[in-house]
Amino acid sequence: MVHAFLGEGSDIQVRSVVEQPFRRYLWANSQIIRSAAKAVLNDLDLDKLTPADRETLLDFAFERYWKSSSLLGGQDTFVACLIDFGLDLPATFASLERIAKAMWTSTLLAK
Repeated sequence: MVHAFLGEGSDIQVRSVVEQPFRRYLWANSQIIRSAAKAVLNDLDLDKLTPADRETLLDFAFERYWKSSSLLGGQDTFVACLIDFGLDLPATFASLERIAKAMWTSTLLAK
């Protein structure tokens, strides 16, 4: 599962929309925050964190997701992240057409 949100506007604008809800989500789902923190801490007891330590941990976890473990961003960055990994243009455009079709189909099914 990949966390995803395609917002309107720049990454800065999208980040201002998603950061606080995503941080609350990370904290509410402590297994996610534990796995993110294992990169820097081995034995982490979330119940013993000070408020400042909690914020530092959430800063680290959000940055990790924002930069490399999710699909969060504005339209320009989001599309580049999805398709800019070396495929030729015909394959890339064919994939985008399939993505659009899947989105259209899922929208129809949801109604």
